[in-house]
Amino acid sequence: MQCANAAGGANGVLLNQASRINISNTTVASINKPGSTITAFNMSNCTQCSFGTLGINGNTASTLTLFSDNLGTGNVIQNTLVSTNTGSTVICYSLTGCSAESFINCTASSNQASGSLSGFLFASTSTANYLEKCLVSTNTGGSISGFSFSGSSSQNVLIDCSVLSNFANVANLFGIVVNNASFGILLRNNASYNFNTTANATAGINFQNPTIGVSWSVIDAITERNVAAGSAANSFGIIVGASANNLFSKNIAFTNFSTVGNQINGATLTAAVITPAAPATSNMASPTGPWSNLAITQ
Repeated sequence: MQCANAAGGANGVLLNQASRINISNTTVASINKPGSTITAFNMSNCTQCSFGTLGINGNTASTLTLFSDNLGTGNVIQNTLVSTNTGSTVICYSLTGCSAESFINCTASSNQASGSLSGFLFASTSTANYLEKCLVSTNTGGSISGFSFSGSSSQNVLIDCSVLSNFANVANLFGIVVNNASFGILLRNNASYNFNTTANATAGINFQNPTIGVSWSVIDAITERNVAAGSAANSFGIIVGASANNLFSKNIAFTNFSTVGNQINGATLTAAVITPAAPATSNMASPTGPWSNLAITQ
């Protein structure tokens, strides 16, 4: 343990090279260092540990990471709430170089950042991690990403997770972002009701910024009413690079502003399989088939 409010303090809880420990019913709260870089719950090189019923709330710093998992292997994190934290840059859950980690029923809600805010950030070759029933909701930031997969991360799975009712007021807002990551699965996720008070790019699921995700399966997603203020052209349900080598099936995009072509952009109704394959001869290509995607505006 460290006292983050003390002079030179940088962590609320610090675990280094821990193995097979169990931490539960723990709160990290009320760190107040507006000009500092703080990590509220910091674990590094930990293996096969279990964390449950954690509350990380009411903390303030300039650069604020609330739950940091660096080079972890086989840890289980569940029933964790990150809420009402404030900073210039805020990362609610950070995974760097992790493998075989499980996050179940973890939430990031009602946090505020004047700059960028990230819900769950996967970076630096994080591999084979599993997230289920996690939520990023009612956060406010200059820019927002709900679940972000980057840094050559691969083989990660996101199931039954949601990005709901977040607000950006300076730059882009993306629910789920795949950026230079490969071989992942997005199953039954929901990115809806996210609002950008500016006309900057806003999307439920984004495979476009700034480099393309490769070889993902995206199935049964719902993206509804993700809106950039006053800009139908920059409001998207799902946006996909044309050469992304991804599979999209049974996804729904509904009223992400008013441009029909922006509901599912790059993964069209008649091309549920984006290279490879031959959509013209695939039974997934029919707009009336059970495997197709659906895009609708009011």
